[in-house]
Amino acid sequence: MNDKLVMIDISEIYPNKDNPRKDIGDIKELTKSIKKNGLMQNLTVVPGHWENELAYTNGYTLLIGHRRYAAAKAAGLTEVPCRIISGMDKKEQVSTMLEENMQRADLTAFEQAEGFQMVMDLGYTEKDLVTKTGFSETTIKRRLNIAKLDKELLKEKNEDEAFQLSLTDLYKLEQIKSIDKRNEVLSKAKTANDIDWLVRSTVDEEKRENRYEAFKVVLKEAGIEEAPEDIQRNYWGKYDYVTFYLNEEHTKDEVLAKVTDDSMYFRSYNHVYIIKPKEKTEDEDIDAMIDEDEDYERITANFGLMKQIVESCLTRLRRLVEEIIDGHINDVKPDKELYEKILGLSIYFPLEISEQRMITYFADNYYYNIEEEQRENFRQKIRTMPIHHRILFPLASKADIFYDIADYNNHYDDKCATKLKGIFDIFSLWGWQLTEEEEKLLDGTSELFEKDEEKNEEEK
Repeated sequence: MNDKLVMIDISEIYPNKDNPRKDIGDIKELTKSIKKNGLMQNLTVVPGHWENELAYTNGYTLLIGHRRYAAAKAAGLTEVPCRIISGMDKKEQVSTMLEENMQRADLTAFEQAEGFQMVMDLGYTEKDLVTKTGFSETTIKRRLNIAKLDKELLKEKNEDEAFQLSLTDLYKLEQIKSIDKRNEVLSKAKTANDIDWLVRSTVDEEKRENRYEAFKVVLKEAGIEEAPEDIQRNYWGKYDYVTFYLNEEHTKDEVLAKVTDDSMYFRSYNHVYIIKPKEKTEDEDIDAMIDEDEDYERITANFGLMKQIVESCLTRLRRLVEEIIDGHINDVKPDKELYEKILGLSIYFPLEISEQRMITYFADNYYYNIEEEQRENFRQKIRTMPIHHRILFPLASKADIFYDIADYNNHYDDKCATKLKGIFDIFSLWGWQLTEEEEKLLDGTSELFEKDEEKNEEEK
C-alpha cells in the first residue's frame, strides 16, 4: 500500500457508496470558509470508481472527507488537494471509513449499524469491531441487530418526527427472535409507544408457538395424530375433550395423563384440544338426547374459550395500567384529545374516581380484605398521581364488560362492543393494542359466536 499527495480535478472524484455516513449535514458554514480560505485539509481517495455497479479504472473514489468534498463543490472549487492511496481492497476501504467516522459524534446509531454490518459482511468479527471502534461488545451486538431491520422501514420511522423512535425502542425489538416479526412490529407501530405492547404481544405469541411445537412433539411420540378438519369443526357431542391453554406451561406428564390410544388433537386459537370418541350406549333414546345436546355443548365450550380470551386481555390491560403508573411506559400529555375521549364515554357510564375503588383495583382484591397498612401504602401512591392516571382505574375496571360481549345465547352484543371500543381507544394512546382473537371478539367476526339466524335470513 502506498500514497502520494496531488491536486485532482474535482469532477474526477466520486463519493463512496459504502460510506457509513449517509447524511453530511449542514455544510453552509464550511462552504463559506472554503470560499474564503480554500480547502485547508486534503481529501483521501483511491484510484478508480464504481458507477451503475460497473468498475472503472479512471477517476478516483473518495475515502475520507465526504463533507469537505461536498462543501468544496458548493464553493466552486475545480481542483482539490488529495492523498491518493493505492493497493487497498474493499474490506480495508470500508474499515478505514468506519474508523474515521466513528470519531464523529454526529454519526447516527443507524449509520453506525449499517457500517458495522458492512465490515462484518467483508469478514470482520464482532471482536474485530470492538478493537477497531472502541465500542463495547454489547453495543456492537445491538447495532448489528438494528442493521438486520428493514432499512427503508427504519428510515421512514426515524424520519417521522411524530413517531419519536429511539434506540431504546429498537432494543426492545431484540426480545423477538424472528427478524421478520421485528419488522412487522415496527411496521404496525403508529408511534413509539406502540412498540412496547406490540413487542410483548409478539413475544407472547412466540412462546405460544414454541409451546404448541412442544405439544406436537410429545403427542407424536405418544402416537397421537392431528384430528381431520371435519372432526375439528364438528367434535361437539361426539367426542370427549380436554383443553390446554397455550399461555401457560404444561409438563409432558400432565399432557400424557389426558391421552388414550384413540385420542386425537388439534389447535383452536390459543388452546390445544385432546379429544376421544364418546362411548356409545345401547339406548337409542339416550343417543338421541346426546345429539340434541350438541348445540348446548358447543355453546358452553365456546363460552369457555371466550372467557379465557377476555381474561387474558384484561390481565394485559391491568399490566399496562401498572406500568403506566410506575413510569415504565412513556406517558401521554393530558391534553384535549384525551379528555374528549373520556367525556365521550360518559354517555355510556359514569367514571367514579374514588380512592376505595382505586385501592380495590390496585390490590386486585375486595377492599375489606386488604390489610390497613397495605391500604395506606396505596393511598400514598394514589395521592401523588396526576389526575389523568387516576382516571385509568375506573376505565380499566369498566373493561370488565368484555365478559358481556355475548348474550346468554352466545350472540354478539354490538352495544357492549361500542362501549369497549371507547375504552380501548383511550388506552391506545399509551400503545395498547388487541390481539387478533380479541379483535375478532370485539368486532363480532369470531367463530366462537353463534350465528344469528334471523340476521342471516335478512342478508339472504
